[in-house]
Amino acid sequence: MKKEITETTISFQRSIKSHSIPPLLILISVLPGSFLSHFSAGLVNVALPDLSIVFQVSLSFSQWVVTGYLLAVMLFLPIMGKVAEMIGKKKIHYAGYVVFGVGVILSAVSPTLYFLLVARVLQGIGAAMLQAVNMAIITENYPKEKRGKALGLIGASVGVGGLLGPPAGGILIHWFSW
Repeated sequence: MKKEITETTISFQRSIKSHSIPPLLILISVLPGSFLSHFSAGLVNVALPDLSIVFQVSLSFSQWVVTGYLLAVMLFLPIMGKVAEMIGKKKIHYAGYVVFGVGVILSAVSPTLYFLLVARVLQGIGAAMLQAVNMAIITENYPKEKRGKALGLIGASVGVGGLLGPPAGGILIHWFSW
């Protein structure tokens, strides 16, 4: 009986691996989410003085655009991790890109600071969805001997995103108005 279960399990695992997505493609699907969620956090920081002028609010009030994004990420990360365990990491991952993208589009067309704040919170929820599952997806789909390198690349993309966000925001604000 035990031998039969073991053979069935091994057969099932081989079947899954033969029909699965190559680990490199999985990594390529995860890296943009890691990069963009941190890139976006820094992108808006340098635009705050311009935002306060365009929307005619104080600089301290315009700071809520950044704070709202980060609060949404912080609050929704554990929630999205739990939801991913219930409905699947892949679904949360793809939905995270959609929610994040909708937040980006709404941010770009925001007519008021309040609208922008709501759009940034939505974007933060999308970022939380991506961050909640990225490492778990890699851990589950990468062989043990290559997992460290893949996780290291995710960490590097986070750092590069955080590093490039503020200068990119400065360039965008210099060449385009809000």
